[in-house]
Amino acid sequence: MFFGFLLWPSTTQTLPYDDEQQALDEQITIKISHVVAQNTPKGLAAQHFANLVEQKSNGHIDVQVFANAVLYNDETELAALQHNDVQMIMPTVSKMTTEVPAWAVLDIPYLFHDAQHVERFFTSEEAQQLLAMSSVDNVIPRAFWANGFKHFLSELPITKIDDFQQQYVRIMDSHILKEQFTLLDATPITLAFQDIFSNAKAQTYTIQENTFSNIASKNIDGFQPYVTVSAHGLLSYVVLINEDFYTQLPPDVQQIIDEALHETTAWHFAQSAQLNKQAYATLQQRAEISTLSDIEKRRFQQRMAPIYEAYANTHYKQIIDTFAQ
Repeated sequence: MFFGFLLWPSTTQTLPYDDEQQALDEQITIKISHVVAQNTPKGLAAQHFANLVEQKSNGHIDVQVFANAVLYNDETELAALQHNDVQMIMPTVSKMTTEVPAWAVLDIPYLFHDAQHVERFFTSEEAQQLLAMSSVDNVIPRAFWANGFKHFLSELPITKIDDFQQQYVRIMDSHILKEQFTLLDATPITLAFQDIFSNAKAQTYTIQENTFSNIASKNIDGFQPYVTVSAHGLLSYVVLINEDFYTQLPPDVQQIIDEALHETTAWHFAQSAQLNKQAYATLQQRAEISTLSDIEKRRFQQRMAPIYEAYANTHYKQIIDTFAQ
């Protein structure tokens, strides 16, 4: 009986290997690093994306979000992405303009009229063309996100253009932002986001620009209590993913990531507007808020007009013309 059992034909069949199914049988980890607080438009969008991916993959894809520069800061996150130490980052477009000069057009002051104008462009074919202009090694740009409009905050009230004379202004590393404040007769100081607090105490700068949500979430008004509603520029982000990591994923996993990112991008626009509205209400209770008069706003626009004109006369003209629509 024993030998007969050994010789009995097996009814177990070996199933054909399915590399796509095998990928979802093994958990995949995606690490996302960013430098702002969790309760900001970017922070919430990153977590929303993570939740969607985990839901769509039934938990087979584990997305870990690291906020507040706990892994990498503004200056180190791109290299970490290229080396696949993290798989996704969402840096400010301003920070990426040294790598992708074409993206500097998004820093042009007074380019966008309102949130609807921003969403209309960021979801346009021209925005996709702008994304495709990147040639950063081992990085795929996937989408533009917008935090909201930037406003001035300072140690002393800013009500007119002359208030910038001989002042030091903290900026991100962007040649357009440098030119913007040089045109205002101020001195731009390039500082990473995590360095603004220590440098403020050392009085390295007296003015900066940021969105309501970033100001309120980081309590920046605690040391620069005067906020001037100017909406002079846009704070935008670009979603980047490591190319080697992404291209080696099976098609079904790529599809899950793509769908989640597309849905998150649409969700992000409405969320950003709501968060900045709430942050503005918070700042009304904590800070000294003023608004540029129409006359002063026109003076700012006229002073910064050379930046727009310089780009409108280049090979970026087709993209620039889209902003007027």
